[in-house]
Amino acid sequence: MPLTGPTVFHTSASSDGRRTWVELKRELARPVNDNDDGVLATAGDCLTSAVRALNRFIWPHERLTVDITLASGTDTYALPSAFKRELACYLLDSSRPNVRLLYMGYEEFLGNYSLKQDGQPTIYTLQNIHETGQLTVWPRPNSAYTARVYYYRRSGSRYTDAEIPDWDEEFEEVVYQWAWMEMVKRMPGGENQAKLAAATRAALQARAELVQAVTSRGDSVGIQ
Repeated sequence: MPLTGPTVFHTSASSDGRRTWVELKRELARPVNDNDDGVLATAGDCLTSAVRALNRFIWPHERLTVDITLASGTDTYALPSAFKRELACYLLDSSRPNVRLLYMGYEEFLGNYSLKQDGQPTIYTLQNIHETGQLTVWPRPNSAYTARVYYYRRSGSRYTDAEIPDWDEEFEEVVYQWAWMEMVKRMPGGENQAKLAAATRAALQARAELVQAVTSRGDSVGIQ
């Protein structure tokens, strides 16, 4: 069946217009056959591929702030999501100015610091263990502290059908265009493949427009 291109029908259950995972899959599959389970599965795979490609950049909706209670004698703590890039980390102090910790890459950190030393933390590092992020501080805390960590998380790339992806609406539209390009790549037939150039141009244009919108507001967009 020849592909005519994506048509967006906003039928989201989200109050801000974002769509559930199954809504995104159905909208992506609609030009082909959104009643076919195989096509819907392919649409989900294409959405996942699109997010993974766009995760090479950092985006404003990925900024996260989390407060972590540091316990005496414990140097490593779980983050609520995998990290993409560090921003800052502070020890909070209600009676004095907050203390900013120095960030160090994980390999350099391991090569230079012993995790057996105790004291008030002055350095931190972040790493990912599979899909889970971790914060490690040095020296190992000698008492209880509260660390406020700012970082860029990774955008989620796969969800259950009822979930609403943790992206903003701007990013969602770029994901959709990028996923449509992936969809065209996977469909057989010369007529469909002839549409790949147009789908690629649309995806690249959508990403460029989002980058321009983000940077015009003073936010940064970096490449991983």
